[in-house]
Amino acid sequence: MAIKKTNVMVFCPICNCESESINFYESQNPHDGCEFNKDGSVKKIGYVRYCKKDIAKCYLDYLKKGTMQSAVYFTCALTDTPFIKEVWDRYIELRNEKIKSGKITPTQLKTYNDFAKYREQLKAMKKATDDWNDFSATNVDYKDIMGLKKPDIALEAEKDKFILNWGKYDSLQDYQLLEFYYDELTDGITFKNKAHELLYRDLCQARLKKRKIESGESDDDISKIQTQILTLMNKLKIDNFQEEKDKSTIEEIIEKQIWEVENTEPCEIIDREYWKDYCDIGKNWGKEIIRAVKNLITGSREFPNIESYDKKKEE
Repeated sequence: MAIKKTNVMVFCPICNCESESINFYESQNPHDGCEFNKDGSVKKIGYVRYCKKDIAKCYLDYLKKGTMQSAVYFTCALTDTPFIKEVWDRYIELRNEKIKSGKITPTQLKTYNDFAKYREQLKAMKKATDDWNDFSATNVDYKDIMGLKKPDIALEAEKDKFILNWGKYDSLQDYQLLEFYYDELTDGITFKNKAHELLYRDLCQARLKKRKIESGESDDDISKIQTQILTLMNKLKIDNFQEEKDKSTIEEIIEKQIWEVENTEPCEIIDREYWKDYCDIGKNWGKEIIRAVKNLITGSREFPNIESYDKKKEE
């Protein structure tokens, strides 16, 4: 493809070589060599210090580490381009329309240069009174940029499902937090029925309300929300926080023996008469114990009949 000659060569520190200025983005930042006339018109155009090809590579590297939004934001910082909220919102709106109409395919999305398209939108929306010349004009907070964990298009595609499960909420971050609560609370849970699942969803929504109150986003009564949370936890039987102590080896052995007796030799079936006086303590009280006590107290020397004793042993 032929390159239009401009007679202006620009050095790219990443490529470590000069190339035609057409391969670089134009910049109205004075630090990039831009000069203005007294009436505010551009006298001399400047250029972003990195070439378009290498900036596209940087954008894709940022995209691998975060979201599409954060990738554009970081590339704006790298190239000293302002990140303007109203421009971004309009760009996303147009982008989603193209995706729905099929003008942008899922395959194209993997390597789609959103930064270049965002710059085009920025240029189209900029008015003469807008001071959108460098990154210092950015009007979006860094924390808001990093809030999303999934690419925006993926979240938008899931939005209908979110609304079906949770109802309507102000932002996608609310849905993400609800999904996080739900995954944490239901980990390993087998639902008994649909009502059981809905109780967990109610608990997640109550926790989101509590979070909004604590962060100052809502002025609802936190005590009512806390009561609701505790009531739901009680219904779900997940409010018992007593720790179960580990059993000792002896306790485990005894439990095992009890299980064996109960399941293999039921202890309820016994001959009570046979076990009533197994050691003959009651029957031999006068013959053995009283005689021994009498010998001890009075000094008498009465002894059992040896022959009868031997006979008993044989029996």
